[in-house]
Amino acid sequence: MLRFRRMLSLQKFAAVHGLVHNHFNQDCILYSRLDFKLNRAAALASAQSNGLRCWRTKSGSHSFDGTA
Repeated sequence: MLRFRRMLSLQKFAAVHGLVHNHFNQDCILYSRLDFKLNRAAALASAQSNGLRCWRTKSGSHSFDGTA
């Protein structure tokens, strides 16, 4: 980015450009929340049937342990 003389100008441009691009580029979100939940439930069931222990972390995500 040789057009920007100062790093601060480049950082401001990158921040605003990212916000505008994400705001108007909503077409790429093709994976719905329902699909995500169904796939997550299937993965958890598969992991538990294979003998993996599963627990929730403080953030609400799941962790796996290889011991049964």
